[in-house]
Amino acid sequence: DSVIDIDDSAVTHDSTVDTYIGDLTSNFQDFCNGYTERIVEGTVDLSAATTADVDSLTCLTMVTRHLYIESNGELTNVDGLSNLSSVGWSLYIGDDGALENVDGLSNLSNVGGHLHIYSNTSLSNIDGLRTLSRVRGDLHISSNDVLSNVEGLTSLSSVGGDLYISSNASLSNVEGLRSLSTVGGCLYIRSNASLSKIDGLTSLSIVRGCLDISSNDMLSNIEGLRSLSSVGGGLDISSNAALSNIEGLRSLSRVGGVLYISSNDVLSNVEGLRSLSSVGGLKIDSNDMLSNVDGLRSLSSVGGNMY
Repeated sequence: DSVIDIDDSAVTHDSTVDTYIGDLTSNFQDFCNGYTERIVEGTVDLSAATTADVDSLTCLTMVTRHLYIESNGELTNVDGLSNLSSVGWSLYIGDDGALENVDGLSNLSNVGGHLHIYSNTSLSNIDGLRTLSRVRGDLHISSNDVLSNVEGLTSLSSVGGDLYISSNASLSNVEGLRSLSTVGGCLYIRSNASLSKIDGLTSLSIVRGCLDISSNDMLSNIEGLRSLSSVGGGLDISSNAALSNIEGLRSLSRVGGVLYISSNDVLSNVEGLRSLSSVGGLKIDSNDMLSNVDGLRSLSSVGGNMY
């Protein structure tokens, strides 16, 4: 349960606000009786909550540990959480078959640990997260079948850990990430069957860990990465059936790990790597249309093996 580098601001208390010490897992409708603002110094688990239960939580302003909104087949919304501004550790929203939106999280500005949004079969948007500016841990958005965009993340400027965008069948773009400048861990964009472009990543300049762009069948270019100058770990561009060029990497000068470009059926050149001067290793194979690697003309240092 521990999260490295917890945001201390997430657990700063106002003496005028009542603090409930312990975990809140039941008797939700009694929680706000007689209170206008309450903090839970512990975890809130809404897996067994009804819509009426969540609607009654309007006094909840802060959770110092985890907030679980998981495996709840009844909730269509979380409107009762409209005054929640901070989750000190992690927020998990997953396996909620009826959840259509997270508009009730419209005042949430801080998640001190991880934010996971996964396997919500009816979730069509995450617009309710528009106030969220920072996630200090990992951000996972995965396996949300009808999620078509991430416009709700327009205020997000940094992710302290890994960022996963994977297996969202209807996701066509990532325009909502236009304010994101830094990923402290790895960035994974994988297996999004409808993703045709990643232009929303134009502010991203540094990925401190690895970068993996793979198995996105409709992705034709990676122009959204045009500001990216450094990848601290490996860079994997593989199995993107429609990817014809990698011009979006023209500002990239360094890859700390292995650069792996494989099984991109229509990739015809690697001119987008013309600024790349050093890699930790290099493997380029099984790109049927690629006849040369002239784009690597500036590469002067390979720290490991070449394949």
